[in-house]
Amino acid sequence: MARAWRAAVVVVLALAAATAPAQTLTVSTNDAVNLGKTIALVSAWDARGKTAFDPALAASFERHWRAINDPLLRIKVRELGPELERAAVLRPRLEEITAATLAAKGTVRFENGGPQWLRDLVGGEALQFLNRLTAIDLYDRQNPHDKSYKRNESLVDGWLDCLADLPDLVSLDLANTSMSGPGLKVVGRLKNLERLNLTLTPITDPHLEHLRDLTKLRVISLASAKCTGEGFRFLGNLKQLENANFHFTPVNDAGLAGISVVTSLERLEIVHVHFTDAGAPALAKLVNLERLQIGSRDATGAAIAPLTTLKKLRELDLHDGQATAEGVRYASQIPSLQVLRIYGVIKDEGAQPIGQLKNLETLIAAGTGITDAALEHFAGLSNLRRLEISGCKVTDAGVAKLKQAIPGLEVVR
Repeated sequence: MARAWRAAVVVVLALAAATAPAQTLTVSTNDAVNLGKTIALVSAWDARGKTAFDPALAASFERHWRAINDPLLRIKVRELGPELERAAVLRPRLEEITAATLAAKGTVRFENGGPQWLRDLVGGEALQFLNRLTAIDLYDRQNPHDKSYKRNESLVDGWLDCLADLPDLVSLDLANTSMSGPGLKVVGRLKNLERLNLTLTPITDPHLEHLRDLTKLRVISLASAKCTGEGFRFLGNLKQLENANFHFTPVNDAGLAGISVVTSLERLEIVHVHFTDAGAPALAKLVNLERLQIGSRDATGAAIAPLTTLKKLRELDLHDGQATAEGVRYASQIPSLQVLRIYGVIKDEGAQPIGQLKNLETLIAAGTGITDAALEHFAGLSNLRRLEISGCKVTDAGVAKLKQAIPGLEVVR
């Protein structure tokens, strides 16, 4: 085994305490050697079936750190003992999880573990057992729009049992697996989880209750899942949850009511769903919303009216029944908007109210059926920097006139 510590005569080490300024320490070659032996001892230990250091290993570990002469370094190494023990005990399990993930054609991501000062002294190779498993991706990248598409039926809820209580996992991608919901009991115990992708799974609303204690969760995708959104009523305690995706889901009025419980949301995608105008007022409760992609086949442009009270809303995408002249009229009453994307035909009359959006910087209006007449309504948008109007019957003269009114405007035709 190659030496994992550095053999320089003197190593300068910065030890920073949480409440004290950094201390600079000169480490002798002898102390560096003893530190390296201490780490090598733990790294070589076979922890399979163990829950703690063997008495013999614990005694050897203590003997090695006590051989370190510098008192400050000795204290730091002694304090590091519990972390080394936890990592060593966890390592066999991480190896099993990695093997299972790779066998399922997934990927894993590890990040450096242990304090930087220790890595500086003994090198990263010696500390591989401290590396933390932070991400697991089981998505097979199948496209549901392809004729050959099918769900990955080999990955079911029971597979998740191996992940129970993983301490460092922050990202879990289960897209297109056959996880139907019971497995979320295990996911709900991943206390540091920040990102969860359940796209293209048969997950339904009742199982979302298992996620209610994931207080660090920031992003969740349920696109093309079976959730209506009603299950979000269980997640009001998730104050860090800022991004939710419900593309192509059965979101209905009860679903909007459930989603509105999570008032921390900053970005929400509810496109190609099924709520009605009657359910739309629930969206007004999402006072922190900054970006919204909205589109229901069962609602009209009137569903945009409740959004006029959202003072932080900067980006709005209108799809389906909301991409209409009526929807644009209400959207134009949201003065905070900086980006507006319209994916429907509104024609010149429908575009007229857009001239009220004085903070607008980007307008995507491709295929909206507008002409030069609509461009005249945009001339007062002094902050507009990008305009996309491909597929519209505008002339070179109309575009030139608008660019003259708004210097620096980029127009994509």
